[in-house]
Amino acid sequence: MFECILATCSGYGALQITPTVISLGMRFGWVDRPGARKQHHIPTVRVGGIGIALGLMIAFLGLFFVEGAVSSESKSILVALMIGSLLSFAIGITDDIRGLSPIARLALQAGVTCIVWSLGIRIEVLPIPMFGPLPLGWLGLPVTFLWLAGVSNAVNWLDGLDGLATGTVAIAAAMLSIVCVQLDCPLEATLALSLSTSLLGFLYYNSRPAKLFMGDGGAYLIGFLLSSLAVTGPMSHATSGAILWIPYLILSVPILDMLYVIISRMNEGKSPFYPDRRHLHHRLLDFGYSYEATVNHVYAFTAISGGLAIYMAGVRWVAIASIALMIVIFTWNLVRFSRFFPTAQRS
Repeated sequence: MFECILATCSGYGALQITPTVISLGMRFGWVDRPGARKQHHIPTVRVGGIGIALGLMIAFLGLFFVEGAVSSESKSILVALMIGSLLSFAIGITDDIRGLSPIARLALQAGVTCIVWSLGIRIEVLPIPMFGPLPLGWLGLPVTFLWLAGVSNAVNWLDGLDGLATGTVAIAAAMLSIVCVQLDCPLEATLALSLSTSLLGFLYYNSRPAKLFMGDGGAYLIGFLLSSLAVTGPMSHATSGAILWIPYLILSVPILDMLYVIISRMNEGKSPFYPDRRHLHHRLLDFGYSYEATVNHVYAFTAISGGLAIYMAGVRWVAIASIALMIVIFTWNLVRFSRFFPTAQRS
C-alpha cells in the first residue's frame, strides 16, 4: 500500500510542478525552436525533465527516509540509483541549456557509469542463446556502459513527437514494475511504478499539442533510471537465462530503433549522430500514418513486447490481457488513421 501511495504522490507531484516549469522555461528562454526536422511550429519549453525529476524525488526521498520502506541491503542500491539519476539529469539539463557535443555527453555518461558501477549497479552476466548466461568478469563495466548509455540515448532519440517517448517509457516502466513484483524485487517495482506515474503526470502537458518537451535532461534521467532498474531487478535476480532477456524485450522498441538508425547511417559513411528522418516515428509518418496513429503504434509495439516479457516472467493473465488490448488498438489505428483510409484520416 505504501508503495502505491508513493507512486501516486510522484505522479501528482509531476502533474502539479510542470506548469511552474513551463513558466520558468519561457521566462529564461529555455525553449526549442522550430526546424526542418521538427514537428512543432512555435518555440516550446525544452526543460520539462525538471518536472519529471522533482516528481521522482518524492519517491526517492520517501523510500530513503521512511523507516522500513526498504531493507538495509537495498538502501545502498537506492543511493546508487538516486546518484546516477541526478547525475544523468544534470548532463541532460546542461545540454538543454548550454549545449554539449555528442562526444562530451558520452564521456560524461561513461563517468556516471563508473560511479554507479562502483556502487553496485553492474551487469555481470549476459544471456547467450543456446548457451545460457555468460559471466562477463572485467567486461561487465563496458557492457554496463553500453546498456545504460545506450538506453538513455535511445530514449532521447525516440523523443521526436509530442508524448511519444513519455508514453513509451511510461508503458515500459509499468511492465517492468509488474515483472519486478513477480521476481520479488520490491525496491525496483516501486521505483518503476513511480517512474511510470511521474511520466503520466508529465504526459498531461506533453501530449499533442505539447506545452513543453522533456529535453535531454528528462530523456537521460528516465533512460538511466529505467535501464538501471532492469539491471538491479531482473538481471540481478534472474533464475534462468530466459529471465535475463526480459529487460531487452521490454525496451526492444527504442533499442531496435536506435540500432537501425546507427547501422544505416554508418553503412552510408555518415556519423551515427547525423540528423535525418530514419527513426521509426519518421518512417511511420512518411509511410502515411497520421500523427496520432504513429504515436499509438509505437505505444502498441511497446505494450506488446512488454506483454511478452511479462508472460516470460510468469504473469500470464496480465500478459495476455495487455497483448490483446494492444492488438485491438493497433487494428483500430490501422483502420482509423491509415493512409489507406484517407477519409477517416482527415476527419
